[in-house]
Amino acid sequence: MPTGTTKLLIEAVQKKVVAPASLLDLGCGTGVVGLALHLHGLVKSPLYASDLSEPGVNCSKINTERYECISDIRNGSLFEPWLGHKFDVIVDDISGIAREVADVSPWFQGVPCDSGKDGTSLAVEIIKDAPQFLCEHGKFFSLLFLCLMSMFF
Repeated sequence: MPTGTTKLLIEAVQKKVVAPASLLDLGCGTGVVGLALHLHGLVKSPLYASDLSEPGVNCSKINTERYECISDIRNGSLFEPWLGHKFDVIVDDISGIAREVADVSPWFQGVPCDSGKDGTSLAVEIIKDAPQFLCEHGKFFSLLFLCLMSMFF
C-alpha cells in the first residue's frame, strides 16, 4: 500500500510524463512507485530500479514478476548500479528521514538509512549526481523535494 508521500511522487510523475519513458526508480524498496507508473503506461520496458536494501530488491523482483513488468532491478547505493546509463526519467524515493528518527522508527528496522543528522545528505548527493544519469531533456523527481514543495506551496 503506497504511503501519502509515495502517492505524491506518483502523481507528480503522472502530471509531467505523458508517454512511455526509460525510467529509473531509485530507492525502489518494494517497487510500488515503478510498478504504479508501469501500470499507468509510463514506463518503456524494462523498468529500471535499485535499492540499497537486498530484501527490498528481492521484494521488487517478486512484485514486478507478479505484475508481468519486465524489469532490471539491482542492489546498490544511489547511482552506483547505473554507471554509464542514462534515463528519460529518474524517480528518487530515497529516504529523507534524519538518522536519529530512523534509529527509533520501527519502519527502518534493518533498512539502511544513512541520510545524516537532518535527513538531507542522500538527497543532496542524488540531486548533485542526477544530471549525469539523465538523457537530454530528462526529468528528475525527488520525494524529499516534492514534500518540501508541498509544505510551502
